[in-house]
Amino acid sequence: KLPMLFYVALLVIVVMPGPYLYGPQRRIFLRTVVRIAIPLHSVSFADFLLADVFTSLAKPISDLGMSTCKLARPFVQSFVDEDSGDDGAE
Repeated sequence: KLPMLFYVALLVIVVMPGPYLYGPQRRIFLRTVVRIAIPLHSVSFADFLLADVFTSLAKPISDLGMSTCKLARPFVQSFVDEDSGDDGAE
C-alpha cells in the first residue's frame, strides 16, 4: 500500500498548482506536455526535445503502468473482497 501512496503523491506534486516546489518549472513542463499531446501549432525545440525524451522512455513508461497495476492489486482486491462478502444467497 505504501508504494501506491508514493505514486499518488508524486502525481499530486507534479500537477499541484502554486508557486512552491518549483511551481513555474512544473507549469512549463505541463504546458509542454499538453502541447505535445494536442499538436495544434508549430513545434518548438522544447516540444521536440520532450517528445524525444518520452519516445526514449517508452518501455520504462509502459513498465511503470504494469508495476502500478501489480502494486494496486492488493489494494483493489481488498475492496472486491469486502463487496463480495454476502455472495447473493437469500
